[in-house]
Amino acid sequence: MKKTLLRIVTACLFFIFLTAYSSNPFRGTVGNVAPNFKVENDLTTVELQKLKGKYVLLSFWNSVDAESRIANIQYDREVRALDGIDFVAVNFDSSFGVYQEILKNDELNAVSQFYEREGSESMLYARYELARGMKALLLDKTGKVVAENPSPEELKSLAGL
Repeated sequence: MKKTLLRIVTACLFFIFLTAYSSNPFRGTVGNVAPNFKVENDLTTVELQKLKGKYVLLSFWNSVDAESRIANIQYDREVRALDGIDFVAVNFDSSFGVYQEILKNDELNAVSQFYEREGSESMLYARYELARGMKALLLDKTGKVVAENPSPEELKSLAGL
């Protein structure tokens, strides 16, 4: 009896430990809450959790993925023209110098652009499963994903603008 009880307790502790420390990736599907992260640039620091209560457009991009770079440029321009959506763009280039040149060449708003120094090795890259592809996510005021790679029309419509 004691051995059975000991096995049950050991199994329970094992599963509790496994659940508490699992780092399940975020799939980015509509309806899921986006995991918190913190990014910094020379001008500001953004923590996603502190943006709750606002619509937020997250753009994950790099210069190797031309589609994500072009989308980031379009989102940057679109959100500047809209009132009511915060924009957070995170770059995963392997070179900070390349990132800085792109900011200038693409005339991006430096306040909303952030460089992830750890690139594809970062926890942010893993949590958002960006190895499957760069993407943009529109979050509602509660932090839930309401659209993936939204069009400008979807941005306005979903944010009630």
